[in-house]
Amino acid sequence: MPLCQIICSHHDIKTQFDGRNYTARIKTAYPRRGLRDPLPDADNSFLRKVELDIKKSIYSALVIFPTPNIERTSDYYVNVMGFRAVKYLDVKEPHICLYRDDTEIVLTKARTDKVYPNRELYGYGEDAYFITAEQETLLDEFMQNGAKIVRELQLTDYNNREFIVEDIDGRWIVFGIKIK
Repeated sequence: MPLCQIICSHHDIKTQFDGRNYTARIKTAYPRRGLRDPLPDADNSFLRKVELDIKKSIYSALVIFPTPNIERTSDYYVNVMGFRAVKYLDVKEPHICLYRDDTEIVLTKARTDKVYPNRELYGYGEDAYFITAEQETLLDEFMQNGAKIVRELQLTDYNNREFIVEDIDGRWIVFGIKIK
């Protein structure tokens, strides 16, 4: 039998931080009044426990790359860039999911024989941007694994520190972070 009963109440508080909206769930726990049994280590005072569970509107993003040969592209990302592949080839819409840390790339079968990167379609631009503070480590790893580096690590005129890899399909993939 417990020493006392605990009453919990939950309150959602909406707030803004850094220009973003968050909802914080406050959980308050306190002993039920009028109980004769004391709370352990609480000196019969209110026991308050606050837990913040910040809920963001958008949790993450993933990149979808249509490609003529998803097996070949998958092998490149696994062997050169250190991703892990999970294949879904016997489904209505065949695809391969590539995972590394908190990042996901989905490869889908394209109806073309060639990938048309953004710089070719629109005159400039990359095809994906992965945010990381570990540029030197990744750059070294990718170079050791034979990646084609099209732009060495540098500080851009828009204050990002980044480098660019060209993948096996000709896409330019950026690894960088905003410098404040």
